[in-house]
Amino acid sequence: MKNFYKKSLAFNLAVKFSVLVAFVVLSFSAAIVFILNVNVRTRQSDELKNAARTVSERFEAFANRKDRRPSEWFEPPRPVPPVQWISEKIPYYISFSVFASKNAGVSGQAGFYSSVEKVPLAADFPKTDFFSEENLLLTNDPFMPQLALTAPKVRHYFEKDFYIDGPLDILYFSQEITLANGSSVIVQTAFSMEQDFGQHSLSGIIAILAVSFVPIVLISFAVVYFITSRTMNPVVKITEMARRINSTNLLETLPQSGSGNEIDILAQTFNEVFARLKSDFDREKQFTSDVSHELKTPMAVILGYANLIRRWGKSDPVQLDSSINRLIAEVHTMEAVVQNLLQLSRLDCGRIQLNVKKIDVMQLFSRLKADTMSWAPECTFTIENSDVGFELFADSELLYQALTIIVSNSVKFFNSSRTCKNHAIQEIQASQDSDATSAPEKLEISISARVSEDSKFQLWICDNGPGIPEKVLPHVFERFFRGDEAHTRSAGGSGLGLSIVMSIMKALGGTAFATSDGKSGTSIILEFPPSN
Repeated sequence: MKNFYKKSLAFNLAVKFSVLVAFVVLSFSAAIVFILNVNVRTRQSDELKNAARTVSERFEAFANRKDRRPSEWFEPPRPVPPVQWISEKIPYYISFSVFASKNAGVSGQAGFYSSVEKVPLAADFPKTDFFSEENLLLTNDPFMPQLALTAPKVRHYFEKDFYIDGPLDILYFSQEITLANGSSVIVQTAFSMEQDFGQHSLSGIIAILAVSFVPIVLISFAVVYFITSRTMNPVVKITEMARRINSTNLLETLPQSGSGNEIDILAQTFNEVFARLKSDFDREKQFTSDVSHELKTPMAVILGYANLIRRWGKSDPVQLDSSINRLIAEVHTMEAVVQNLLQLSRLDCGRIQLNVKKIDVMQLFSRLKADTMSWAPECTFTIENSDVGFELFADSELLYQALTIIVSNSVKFFNSSRTCKNHAIQEIQASQDSDATSAPEKLEISISARVSEDSKFQLWICDNGPGIPEKVLPHVFERFFRGDEAHTRSAGGSGLGLSIVMSIMKALGGTAFATSDGKSGTSIILEFPPSN
């Protein structure tokens, strides 16, 4: 189970998504609480400042009265205590106090009014609503202490064990104002945080978020795990199917949902890979079989002549000499096969270092003609368009090797067809349902350079040999492929020559193909891309 949690992609995705959800929820909740807290504090600050402004205006209106009796100070006509008169204009939950400022040079009611109004107090004025000890002039909360000035800001004040039954926890605003007569007072407004509905609401939101956080994460984990498991189910099936595929059932296809999504594309890609592996595997099996077959024949010949020498060769010099010559010939055949296989292996693995440079094509043709005439003087070798200058960027030695293989094939198969009394031509013509014709007396090879209609550079090597049947033509560049086993064997070929030509052309960035009417003559074309 522990390994399952480590390896299960659905589980890991669900855990990661849950962590992401937790982070988002916490961040979003913190942002909401912060914004609400700022908004509540801003609203509270505005209320406290507005209340302080109202208290200042009403207190100044009260303090600037002239020779009017108390019944004339207020509206309605009935005398109203100053505290009640001011409280009517501010929210009920806000406490206010007015203190005599040190700048006023007065203390208490008598000094204040003697300096500010210059008139004695009326005898019927309700003193208990107006006067407190020391410099407190007016308040609706006699327990509210005078605190430090805060204007233009609002501050939070907390003092533990201020009251008998608890602390003092308030948000307050305090500012000093100057009255019209030049005297100064301090106006202080505050409200208790214990009665703050906004703070209580925020605390409730935080509590709700804290309680719902764990269920939200668990639910998101369950939902994501379910969705991810359903989504990954095709991948699980693909994995199980891929585990069962081996070299014997590479053609079995991985399941697809048909939705065309990324998983279907992945399955289709694997199916294509398996198909290519099947093709390569079959080709390698065939290649191994062909190599075994190719080496089996000379090994049998060597074994046969070795036994012949052991029986009669010791006493028969002629038989001994003939057997030794055949042994040497078969060893050379095996050596050629091995060398060709090594060459193919190097080309396929890219282990051959290319020496690409500019080549004069006509000089390469002249070299090929001279070398061919030295070992096959009986053939006619013609270079077409010799007066036209062609240049090509390639590895001259590899390209020369490819041209030599093609020319040697023409010579070998032409001579084989002649010594077999037109056997190859007769078989080709029979497959084409055509009338039999005699083989040409002399091999003619022509080589030319051309530029195709799509600007590709081509080298054409043509002969008047027996030709290649139409059904054989598509396979001539395959390894060990023989359209005529007896014909190829009698010519001394192993079926690897044109395969090496194709590998060389791929290494040079080009390709090769063959054309033939199946009766007489074959053309091998080496084609290079336009950039050359």
